[in-house]
Amino acid sequence: MVNHGLSKVGFFDEQFDVVIEKATIEVFFVDESSAWSISMGTLQNVQLMADEIIRVLKRQVGQFFSISFTASHFRQKLFNKVFIDNKSKSEQMKTIAVHQLGEHFHYYIYHLSNNPNCSPLDIFLYEPPKVTPLIGYSNSDSSDNNDDFFGAFNL
Repeated sequence: MVNHGLSKVGFFDEQFDVVIEKATIEVFFVDESSAWSISMGTLQNVQLMADEIIRVLKRQVGQFFSISFTASHFRQKLFNKVFIDNKSKSEQMKTIAVHQLGEHFHYYIYHLSNNPNCSPLDIFLYEPPKVTPLIGYSNSDSSDNNDDFFGAFNL
């Protein structure tokens, strides 16, 4: 989204079911001296991005995933400000789940939704896709490649 700017990303309103953000928000925090106190400029930039996420997600079904190294006590406070506070009920994004991953160096996946009936999803329940052989088709590459990253998200 940032490649297109923050105020308008070039997509239609309610165009997507899912938006995935990975470390884009962290870019706004480069000049911050403390994670405990966010400057007004940084908050405004993150708010612009949040407003665009809300705008492009389909109402009542939208899912937002944020992948970050930022611990939940910082990120959750920020998400409450930009996705809930001062938003109409139809625009609010509620936090569904926060997943901590990694053994020694943690990272987090934040799952928010504008669907009021959405409950925590086990997005990490991965089953390799079932391969159905095509009749009359011979695959000359015999390697078995089941590394389907987006297939790991059970939406």
